[in-house]
Amino acid sequence: MWIPKTMTRTVVAAFAACLIELFDSKDQPEREYLKIILHRIYGKSMLHRPFIRTAINNVLYGFILETQRHNGIAELLEILGSIINGFALPMKEKHKLFLIGTLIPLHKPKTFSSYHQQGNNSLIASFSRLDAALTFLSFRLLNEHLWNNEQIISIVAQNRNFILPVIFEALENNMKSHWNRAVHWLTANVRKMFLEMDAELFEECQRQYLEKEARA
Repeated sequence: MWIPKTMTRTVVAAFAACLIELFDSKDQPEREYLKIILHRIYGKSMLHRPFIRTAINNVLYGFILETQRHNGIAELLEILGSIINGFALPMKEKHKLFLIGTLIPLHKPKTFSSYHQQGNNSLIASFSRLDAALTFLSFRLLNEHLWNNEQIISIVAQNRNFILPVIFEALENNMKSHWNRAVHWLTANVRKMFLEMDAELFEECQRQYLEKEARA
């Protein structure tokens, strides 16, 4: 029996939408199975990838703005981790907006500790690896809202060996030449925080930065 392509598209999209709704299940093994199935659908169907990304984004957005209760946030973030690593360069504007409008605000809910280890911070790091210009933007937005949060500071401290080498050049360049006084103040605070966290790492990053400047 011949099935029109439009019907196939509709059926697969509807099935994916139902799967994403089921991620709110309290049964952790069920969520793991859902994660595997949805990831495979995403990998095999180029056509449905935008729909799946949008549907996941809608769940996360609703979680941030409305309910702040959902059992499957960690699993959805794990799926997004694989998706983001597959983004083509240069990165599309809509993907950058997802970082700014969804991933960074995910630090605000009180249940943040239940999902940060599974992916939220590593997703932001993935964006930074793909586009270095997003690194300081991410930290600037996080700083404006969250640097007073002890949990955030703790996470940054745990991941400082990755974070500081990535952002150090941007910090130094901002200190030397950024025209905006607020950004300059923010940069100084972030720089001071990393120095106090790990003076040895800070000095090593500074040494590498000065060597690069000398070669240039």
